[in-house]
Amino acid sequence: MQDVLRIAYKADFKDTEGHWSREELRKTSSIGTRQAESAPRYAYGAGMLDEKNKLTAFGKQAYENDPMLEKLSTIWLIHYFLSAPNGFGPSYWHDIVVTRFRTSDMISKASLTEQIADHIKHTEERELAPRYAQSFANVFLRTYSEPDGLSSLGILREIENDKTYLVEEADPPPIWAFAVALLDFWQYQFPNRITVNLDELYVEGGLTSIFMIGEGRINRYLRTLQQEGIVDVFRVAPPYQVVLLNPDPTFALDKLYTSNDDE
Repeated sequence: MQDVLRIAYKADFKDTEGHWSREELRKTSSIGTRQAESAPRYAYGAGMLDEKNKLTAFGKQAYENDPMLEKLSTIWLIHYFLSAPNGFGPSYWHDIVVTRFRTSDMISKASLTEQIADHIKHTEERELAPRYAQSFANVFLRTYSEPDGLSSLGILREIENDKTYLVEEADPPPIWAFAVALLDFWQYQFPNRITVNLDELYVEGGLTSIFMIGEGRINRYLRTLQQEGIVDVFRVAPPYQVVLLNPDPTFALDKLYTSNDDE
């Protein structure tokens, strides 16, 4: 994906529309024809490119500050954008993350293949050929278990020769990675609302499930973000309220790579 960001970043300076082609990507990198097709799709799902293949604000910040895409803040946000209910990753990605990423659970490739096929059957009303379902399962498992993917999050560990994986307890995301995710999640899940019940941020399938964290961790994050003027939290009487004071993610994205939280 680094090659995709490099090409897109250069295109921003050469062309106000940010145009670039997959052929250009293939000719100026070592990736093959198939990767030249799949890498931009992955970058889009990871929240780094928009629908026009231009760098998003996150993609630009990541390329300028973490071009090798190795900092935990970057990797956690890639995971978030792939997994968010409003994200641009495959819909089955969200389904797997929120139902299977439970500490100490085992995930078999066979069961994951079946879950992907069932998900597509029920959401898209079409039958997925077994070989494609297995291919999607392979991509998912390798993403979280191989060094060139998201393995540094420490979520999955291979137990049995590419057949069975253990879900491990991952370190929580850095505060500013969570902040960027929260602002994105709020924009799509609570549009045109500046106040939500605190319980709505705990809901299963949302931020707690995606980041594998509990209510206590979210409360600690919110206290920090309250001090930074991004949210306000009112706990006078239930239901407790969270007020969004600054929906612009620019500040949080700037802090993503300027704070020491990622070290």
